[in-house]
Amino acid sequence: MSTEAAAAIRTALIRLNEAENSLASLGVEGVIRRIDAILAPNWEGGANGGPDHSRADEREMERSLFSAFPDYHRVFDDVLIDPPRAAVRWTLTGTHAGEFGGVAASGQTLRAQGMSLFEFEAGRVRRSWIYLDTAGVIAQLTVKP
Repeated sequence: MSTEAAAAIRTALIRLNEAENSLASLGVEGVIRRIDAILAPNWEGGANGGPDHSRADEREMERSLFSAFPDYHRVFDDVLIDPPRAAVRWTLTGTHAGEFGGVAASGQTLRAQGMSLFEFEAGRVRRSWIYLDTAGVIAQLTVKP
């Protein structure tokens, strides 16, 4: 394993997490622009074993997520790097303040854990896959206090 390659991947992951956690200061479109700078122009990825999709599709998902959870915050719990790949176990939190996944704003606080697998090429994320218990997320958003 190249120490230099691993360091570059770690830096890119930190930049990605910092971008997503800057929603309050950058706004939705500002965060998306920062993410675009980290992802390769030909990025593709998927979620929960579904078919891969394009960056344009991912931007729409990001707009929905970041608009629905204006205080979105993600913490990396574990990071494993084996160039050109990295795996991250993470926890995200946020207040459900807008429609998401067909569920109207509930005011519920979301806490969800998931994992992402990244593949890097020329210092940028070329492909990534996310694994998250979406049924558990929806259940948290629809629980009556």
